[in-house]
Amino acid sequence: MNKNIILFPAFAVLGIFFFFGLGKFPFLDYDEATYALVTVETFGSNNQLVLSHLGQPWLDKPPLYFWLAMGSIKILGVSEWAMRFQAALSGILAVILTFFIARRLSGNQTVAWLSALALLLNGAFMFSARQFRLDVPVTTAILFSLFSFLKGLEKRPWLLGVWIGIGIGFMFKSVIAFLAIPIILLYALLNREWRWAKSPYLWLGFVGALGIALPWNIYQWKIYPKAFSDTYLHLILSRYFRPVGGDANSRFFYYFEWMAKLMEPWFLLFWVAVSWLAVRFGRKLFREKIFFILTVVLGVFLFFQISVTKYFYYLNPLFPFLAIFLAWTGYLFYSTRRKSQVALRIVLAVILLAGFASVLWQISEIKGGGTGQYTLAEDEKQIGLYLDQEHGRGKFKVYTSNFYNYETIYYYGRGASFELAPLGDIDASPHFLIVPNDILAVYELDPALKNRSSVIYEGKKLTLFKISEAE
Repeated sequence: MNKNIILFPAFAVLGIFFFFGLGKFPFLDYDEATYALVTVETFGSNNQLVLSHLGQPWLDKPPLYFWLAMGSIKILGVSEWAMRFQAALSGILAVILTFFIARRLSGNQTVAWLSALALLLNGAFMFSARQFRLDVPVTTAILFSLFSFLKGLEKRPWLLGVWIGIGIGFMFKSVIAFLAIPIILLYALLNREWRWAKSPYLWLGFVGALGIALPWNIYQWKIYPKAFSDTYLHLILSRYFRPVGGDANSRFFYYFEWMAKLMEPWFLLFWVAVSWLAVRFGRKLFREKIFFILTVVLGVFLFFQISVTKYFYYLNPLFPFLAIFLAWTGYLFYSTRRKSQVALRIVLAVILLAGFASVLWQISEIKGGGTGQYTLAEDEKQIGLYLDQEHGRGKFKVYTSNFYNYETIYYYGRGASFELAPLGDIDASPHFLIVPNDILAVYELDPALKNRSSVIYEGKKLTLFKISEAE
């Protein structure tokens, strides 16, 4: 009875964390606004099997999240909340699965609760789970596969879920779902447990995974063979060997810098935990149960670290395992310090408060003072809405110094017939000009443009000029 009572406030807290204010902020560049545009455009087309972006087939990602988002907007209407709902729900499921995986691995209820808390209070994870992105849904699919495997060691029918989870994850974000396989094999290797591999339930689940993943992929390959190969397959595989999105994301210390900035206190605690385990167990650490989860954390991080293309969102599959490792190590440390447990509880409270503060900083307007993403997106939204409402008829150009990253403008201005174009040889016809305010603070507009310009919108990050026709 007591266990059931505690679940109600736990689910209430999860709902508040993931759903409160979910639709408050505009879609962010780059991926979120693109995904929203693809969803709305495909929803209004005659063929929802083919994703569409600006009137062209879009094969960059698998369709499962987009189909779910179309279902949301059909029921709830077109809004940020409706299209982010699936990611937030996936975040809740990830926290719940982390709890059950931690309990099975450690055999300890306290470790399970602390693991769920550590993931919930990971600001980087929460920031991702409250966006229209694919990283948290595929992370949840990976966790489901691992949980099904651990459960299936006792009850074989659960092994069906191993490949089913991978198939669903594949339809969320392609090959990254296969991360579940080396994690499961590592567990089997360390525990010398291979009988599960002969279970018919496992291979029946494999057939089910093929049924989930193959039909859409075969359909796309059949109707768009070259585009499917060049865009979908090539884009997925090549980003591991060459930078996509600029050389800045290929720097060796990219992940270290972002984790230090967005994952406190957990990033610092990880190094403290590893150091303590090395001192406490020495070579015996290899024989401890916690060694498995430490190896998973290091292995998953290394997988993303050696990739040439690096984006912080890619690290989401790491976060649940990091949470379990920190919770488990913390519990082991606490168990060896019986005379100072009151002080350690105070330290734990401070750590959890620090995590809570990090979450607030990540998912609230406070983040505008950090990376400025929300502030920029709000300016883009207002510019897009202006272009939509005031200039929805006739083709016109909007020049900008950074057109690649202004998908948010396209989304909110989708009723207008405009083209975002890079700065260059600006013609004499009437047009609009978007300039970042940090550039305007250093440089003035060209006199020839300045005499023809009028300020339409001035935000915190961007300014929109209307340029009249040259005489």
